[in-house]
Amino acid sequence: MLKQKFIGLLGCCLTMLMATPAAAETVLERIQRTGTLTAATRSDSAPFAYFDETGELVGYSVDLLKLIHQQLEQELNKDIELNLVEVTLANRFSKVENNEVDIVCSTTTYTSSRARRVDFSVGFFKTGTQFLVKRDTDRQDMTEFRVGVIGGSTNAEVVQGYLQIARYVVLDSRTDGLEALNNQRIDALVSDGILLSGLRQLTGNPEAYEILPTVPIQPEIYACIVPKENADFLQIVNQALLGFMQDLINDAPGATSMFNTWFGTDGAVPIDREPLFDFFQRAIEYYQPQPATASELESTTSESQPVIGGD
Repeated sequence: MLKQKFIGLLGCCLTMLMATPAAAETVLERIQRTGTLTAATRSDSAPFAYFDETGELVGYSVDLLKLIHQQLEQELNKDIELNLVEVTLANRFSKVENNEVDIVCSTTTYTSSRARRVDFSVGFFKTGTQFLVKRDTDRQDMTEFRVGVIGGSTNAEVVQGYLQIARYVVLDSRTDGLEALNNQRIDALVSDGILLSGLRQLTGNPEAYEILPTVPIQPEIYACIVPKENADFLQIVNQALLGFMQDLINDAPGATSMFNTWFGTDGAVPIDREPLFDFFQRAIEYYQPQPATASELESTTSESQPVIGGD
């Protein structure tokens, strides 16, 4: 009788174990198993990512993904293949959610609704919402102000609160927006300032356009996105990004050369680097706090461990 009860109990336990789903494979576990990091970016975001004349994906985001790949190889102590693929504005979040890619680094900004779907890395670039207009446009006789917005972008949400009297034209891409601007179907194209600068450089006649206002109407911070509940992988991503920022601040030759390719005086889109480097410094201080000073340590010790007696 006792033996039968034991066998019955064992059978129940086995059934429960079989019914319990296996724990989902983490990103790091998948990379360890396959030996491949599948990293993605967009191709419509010069100078962050675009196809060059040879058909190769290049840009600042691509270079950052390569740094993350190097950091990953160091952490795992093994060779990892980098599989670089393209995502779009529309599918970038679903690709991460469905584990079709391990990471996306592109011109993606943080919002609370997005953070419910994916996890964000430390921010790696700061820009803001601005307008691209043609310099030769006569705005005195305008009966309405037509603004082109990219559907699904955070800029579209921002600008509609900023210019409530404008008429908005929804576009599929910045390229479509530039065409609409040149054909006078819109009077301004709204997007991130740095992307408008990149778009203007690609026209062949950048002086025909200007970006307004000088100070963005709302800041936008770019970050990489990874599947949720992958803290170990996200830590490696952040280490790579923060290490690169520190190297830039320290004027390390490799990091400086990479940055200048895209944003230096003779780079693809020259910028004033000081505001961005200030942002990098704040990010480093936030994520990697500096060691406490001797006086701070003494104060902490005296409060937490009071001295009892003594000579």
